[in-house]
Amino acid sequence: MTEDDADPRRGWTLVGAGVAVLLLTVAAAGGAALGWGWSDLVETYTFTNLLIGAAFVLSGSVIGWHRPRNAVGVLFALAGLAHLISAACYPLVLIGVSGGWPAPLTRALAGLFSGSWPMGLTALALVALLRFPDGRTAGAPRWLWRVAEVWILVNGVLSASSGLVSPAPLIAGDPATVSLFAVAEFPVEFVDELTGVLGAPTVFLVIAAFVVRWRRGDDRARRQLLWLFLAFFAMLLLNSQRWLTDDGPILLLASTAFIPVAIGIAIVREQLLDIRLVWSRTLTYSLLILLVVGLYAGLVAAVASVVPPEADRPVTIVAAVAVALLFNPLRILLQRLISRAFFGTRGDPVRTAADVPTDGGLADVLAHLRATLRLSHLAVARDGRVLAEDGAAPPERDAVALAIAAEPGAELVIGLRSGERSLHRKDRQALTLVLPSIGLLLREQRLLEEVRRTRALSAQERERDRARLHRDLHDGLGPLLTGVALRLDAIANLVGRRDDRVDDAIARARAEVRLALDSVRRVVYGLRPVALGEGGLVGALQEQARGEQSPVVDVHVDEPLPELSPAVELTAYRIAMEALANARRHSRASAVSLTLRTQAGDLRMVIEDDGGETFGTVVPGAGIRSMRERAEELRGQVIAEPTARGWRVEATIPLA
Repeated sequence: MTEDDADPRRGWTLVGAGVAVLLLTVAAAGGAALGWGWSDLVETYTFTNLLIGAAFVLSGSVIGWHRPRNAVGVLFALAGLAHLISAACYPLVLIGVSGGWPAPLTRALAGLFSGSWPMGLTALALVALLRFPDGRTAGAPRWLWRVAEVWILVNGVLSASSGLVSPAPLIAGDPATVSLFAVAEFPVEFVDELTGVLGAPTVFLVIAAFVVRWRRGDDRARRQLLWLFLAFFAMLLLNSQRWLTDDGPILLLASTAFIPVAIGIAIVREQLLDIRLVWSRTLTYSLLILLVVGLYAGLVAAVASVVPPEADRPVTIVAAVAVALLFNPLRILLQRLISRAFFGTRGDPVRTAADVPTDGGLADVLAHLRATLRLSHLAVARDGRVLAEDGAAPPERDAVALAIAAEPGAELVIGLRSGERSLHRKDRQALTLVLPSIGLLLREQRLLEEVRRTRALSAQERERDRARLHRDLHDGLGPLLTGVALRLDAIANLVGRRDDRVDDAIARARAEVRLALDSVRRVVYGLRPVALGEGGLVGALQEQARGEQSPVVDVHVDEPLPELSPAVELTAYRIAMEALANARRHSRASAVSLTLRTQAGDLRMVIEDDGGETFGTVVPGAGIRSMRERAEELRGQVIAEPTARGWRVEATIPLA
């Protein structure tokens, strides 16, 4: 059971659906009692109001059940209920007036009719659009979107209040249909003009929210927006006459229900169809129809202006033939342009392969291909291990793998587009042409990795040999030479008959032994710091910290470190010494913190100082380059960068 399945907020969806069914039943029973036919239901806007309200409640309930934390569900359900209240109240008012119901009851119903639907469509539904698709505001600055929501709600309250307290009767000349909450001399016209002025920017606010979400959103968010845009496009297209002439078929207003239905699908099942393919075909044929009609009308008008009026029939025939000849080229051109916008260059596999960057790495190639082909996810894996990827990984059932022949065990994993069940033929052709290039990059990466591994192994062996030599010299030859020097001193003291030649020979022997001893010490100290051999990495760093007066160095170990190889110890020690030297030379720091810990098979060391921004202006030079080279020799890395407090060096060195 998921967290959403156990969410107690899912219960409100059942309550909302039950209230919606009750209101639908009341409206249907009222229409039947009045003897309404189909035309009456349409002409009184009852059918469209019921359909729109039911669509909003249904969409809100589905969203609330499957995504109980998404605020869009609650807002849609409330908006739909407000619309259904208006739809149910109108036939009840007519029945009450004709049946002699008490005037307060019919007036209360009339007030609910006038005040309910504006709050639903002009307030709650618009706020839901601002919060589509994830139920949260469109992003930073959040206060701006909060202000926008308050603006929309205030305008909705004003509009609903205007209908609620308006002294105008619902049925002309019948005082029993004046709102029970009516206020005499209420300036209805002024308030309506005010709400019109306040309501004008709300459209732009919603559009701005969509633009922000499109620019900042990921591939899934954009697919969800495409569902909503398709519903808006269909609604505007069907009602184009009403928007242009302020009049049109009432029944087409029912297309408003497309919006909540599309939003419900986008939030709960946005992968139901390949929405990009739907948009591609919709735009192609819509624009084609407009172009054909415009071209035909233009040709007829142009030819008719230069030929006699009696030649109307030949003119129309010529125009029809010209349009027929241009139809297919126009269709191909539009389809190519729109397909490129939605699916990239998959229609031109050769160009897709030719445009692959040759000077970048595997990640650059995948990013380029994903952007070029408009794919949701691309990854290269070998034996189940992901080597590089771009985009959010889809569920396994929504991915297809293509084998890379040049590299056994390697494959290119492609995330399918929303609604697709298999890889499109053109996508497969384009990616097949790119597979050899990816194989070469994999081979290069594998060889480079082998070189790095060999280099790291060589460094490890070198440091082990140096450590053994250090130990042999320090513990073997060094004490031996020291003993020889002491014996020479003893011989000099024991010689009874002093002779200048004896004294001179002993002095020369003693000098040569001390010289050999100094040479051994220099070799020993050069091979490996003595502090490392005596106290290990932590002890050597702590000894260095105790010797620092300014800045004060604080060494912190999160947990006991495992046994470190000589190479790892020496590399970490040298990097730490270089970082501390940089802090002394270039920083005004009074304190430096050095933290050691192991994480995911790596030794991580962080050195931070409090030197302020002064050190942040230093150009990285030989010291930082040396630290990076030491870490890279063991397949590690060093990141050195300024911070708000001073300077930070983070080294990561693999333990194995």
